[in-house]
Amino acid sequence: MTPLLIAPLRALVGAVLLLAVGAGAGWTVNGWRLQSALSEERAARADEKAVQAVEATLTLHADAQAINRAASDVLAAQRAMAPKFEQFQKALKNAKPLPRDCRPDDLRVRTLEAGIDAANAAAAGH
Repeated sequence: MTPLLIAPLRALVGAVLLLAVGAGAGWTVNGWRLQSALSEERAARADEKAVQAVEATLTLHADAQAINRAASDVLAAQRAMAPKFEQFQKALKNAKPLPRDCRPDDLRVRTLEAGIDAANAAAAGH
C-alpha cells in the first residue's frame, strides 16, 4: 500500500474509534443519569410509603383506643345491669306457674315488665 492511502485510512479508523468511544461514553453517562433518576423516584416512593405507614399506624392506634373505650363502657354497663339481672333471675326462679285461665296480678305484671325493660336495656347497650 502506498503511504498516501494509509494516512487517510488511519484517520478514518481513528475517527471511527473516537466515534465508538464517544458513543460508548455517552451511553454510559446516559445510563448513569437514568439510574440516578430511577433512584430518586424510588426514594420518593419509599418516602410516600413511610408516610402512609405512619398515618395507618396512627389511625390504628386511635381505633384501638376507641375500641378500648367502648369495651370499658360495655363492662361498666354490665356491672350496672348485674343487680337487675340477679333480681330478675331470683324472681323467675321463685315464680310459681299460673294456673290455666288465670290472669296475672299487678305485682307479676310489674315484675315481667321490669324484666322486659332490663332485657331491652341490655340489648340496646345501656
